[in-house]
Amino acid sequence: MGQDVAELLAAERLDEVTLIGHSMGVSVGLAYMSLHGTGAVRDFVAIDQAPRIMNDATWAWGVRHVQWATLERQLRGQMPWSEFEREPAPPLHVQRMLAEVGGIDDSSRAP
Repeated sequence: MGQDVAELLAAERLDEVTLIGHSMGVSVGLAYMSLHGTGAVRDFVAIDQAPRIMNDATWAWGVRHVQWATLERQLRGQMPWSEFEREPAPPLHVQRMLAEVGGIDDSSRAP
């Protein structure tokens, strides 16, 4: 997708652009700059994605509650990525899938 951005900028003959990315769009912008540098980019705005997901002694601004000690259980769905009360309820099919793999049972929470 970073290459797609490069091709779009070239096709439209754009430079001095402001790249704005939200969530995965941040990764796309970073991929573009990794591949092609920052020559055509005047500003870069990253919304809702930290440059580093993991929290540790040197970085506290990653995804809430994601640390090396808990990551494996979080990836298996056995531990939440954040606080249930701050997140919307997962769809029923996701709740069933998590229950099948022994993960988090969030079915008692109101949608």
